[in-house]
Amino acid sequence: MPSQQKPHNRIRDVAEAVVLLVLPIPVVAPVLLTLGRNVQTALFLPGLFGFVLFRVRLRYRAIRTDDGIERRLFDPEETWWAEAASIEYDEKYDRILAPVCAAVALGAFALVPVYAGDDGVALRLVMVGAAASTGALAVYGVAYS
Repeated sequence: MPSQQKPHNRIRDVAEAVVLLVLPIPVVAPVLLTLGRNVQTALFLPGLFGFVLFRVRLRYRAIRTDDGIERRLFDPEETWWAEAASIEYDEKYDRILAPVCAAVALGAFALVPVYAGDDGVALRLVMVGAAASTGALAVYGVAYS
């Protein structure tokens, strides 16, 4: 008799992923410290390894079956962002979004001389202006192509 598939166990997925993220640090860091590494390296390398394990574990789902818990690779098309990307919207919003982004860019660039003396504010305004102007040009190109 084939096993019947039930919904995946989200709590188990999250718990296993968090354990894989955190566990390499207390296990590997003391070994690296005894080998003469500095503290930053002893924390960074196991943390990086834990992050890789964490990302690999997120590709699988724990599915409860009659035989126990199985881990199955899930289809990336089942994610919420793939669903959100497939939503159709009215193209008139492109014609509204481009001038709004352009106005934000012009406003940010116009405020740069006002805040030129403050630490980091002028740089943030330049970054906002650059991002908004790039967005305006991209939206304009998509809307009128």
